[in-house]
Amino acid sequence: MPLFCPSSEIFCHSYTVTGIKIDDLQAEPGPGETLIQEESRDYAPEFIPARFSDSAGAIAPKLSAYKADGAVVSMVGAVSLRYGQEHGFHIIPLLTAKNNEALAIAAERQVQGKTQRIIVTGDADFMSSGELARRKPYIWNQPLITEMFRWFTHGKFPVNTGAIRSKDVIDTNDKGILAMRIFFFGVIPGLLLVFATVLLLYRKRR
Repeated sequence: MPLFCPSSEIFCHSYTVTGIKIDDLQAEPGPGETLIQEESRDYAPEFIPARFSDSAGAIAPKLSAYKADGAVVSMVGAVSLRYGQEHGFHIIPLLTAKNNEALAIAAERQVQGKTQRIIVTGDADFMSSGELARRKPYIWNQPLITEMFRWFTHGKFPVNTGAIRSKDVIDTNDKGILAMRIFFFGVIPGLLLVFATVLLLYRKRR
């Protein structure tokens, strides 16, 4: 049963959805609940190029590849997250700031034979149209979102809408294609020409 909880606004003990309290995760904003800032020559201090953590690949192997490529996820006005490992949740950091503070975590546990999966982030806007349309720096927000929902649905998302390969496939090489061209564009027209000639001569003789 997936639950997605963006932004520090969700961190209150009374917040409950599908029978889960966020407090069960022991997830809360970092000290002072202040926004993380990083010095940058090109961007505002509150713009955080979040990095994939070493453990992010535990929920989706592609995230490990993204980390190896140095991919970043844009977050503006994000807070760091503190969390525990109680109440049966196995918590995995997904995104971290330059100082290694967690900016997004994934949590999973088994309840009555069913799997509960939750993602908590310190920024609600990394999924917004504005961030997805960002061109500089090159960001990986959309691939992260895709992998998140793939994890939520146990691989059933995104739906494969590709065309099914036809069973009527001509599997041949260049020589086979040349032979078909000779047959269809040479032999058959030639036979038709011979037939028409014979038919014409036959009719004249009668």
